[in-house]
Amino acid sequence: MTCPDRDAIHAALRAMGYTLFTSPRGYDLNIVAVRALETEAGAFDDWLTLSWRAGADWQYLAFPVTTDPGQHYLDHPVHPKGTATLIPGQYRSSHHIAKHKGRYDALCQRPGTTLPVWRGGVRHDDGTGLNLHRAAASGTTQTVGRWSAGCTVFANADDFALFMGVCRIAARVWGNAFSYTLLEEGDL
Repeated sequence: MTCPDRDAIHAALRAMGYTLFTSPRGYDLNIVAVRALETEAGAFDDWLTLSWRAGADWQYLAFPVTTDPGQHYLDHPVHPKGTATLIPGQYRSSHHIAKHKGRYDALCQRPGTTLPVWRGGVRHDDGTGLNLHRAAASGTTQTVGRWSAGCTVFANADDFALFMGVCRIAARVWGNAFSYTLLEEGDL
């Protein structure tokens, strides 16, 4: 899948009836991931986009990620019902800045929230711990491996650092609550 542009992301949000955050105050973030139609376990073949207004102008960033679990967790689920794959949708105020596995700041699912997931082809409304985090601490990771058990994972550590820098500014402006939207490539 090629990198989606901002206009396509915003058009898809509108078409799906999702909220497009447009405050000219700045840093009213639209965090939108797009899952590729042709998924390959272990590949960073999806995109995470970040858009916000700064006055009349739009800012837009896009990063390679995976929104799918790695093959290791598909073969060895940590949940008895199977490995979670987030179901596309818009999840309002579902995430906040917190420590991923107690180690480093990431966009983590807020305590007390559950998200709808597929586990072995069956829908469950029990998804927890579905964070947005990086793979390795530096450089670009080539394969997902054990980096994702259902999270959205950045391939490049510098991309993740940039993403988190924008999120920290947004948290100072709007508070520490972030909405996350997952689309599919066919939605664009």
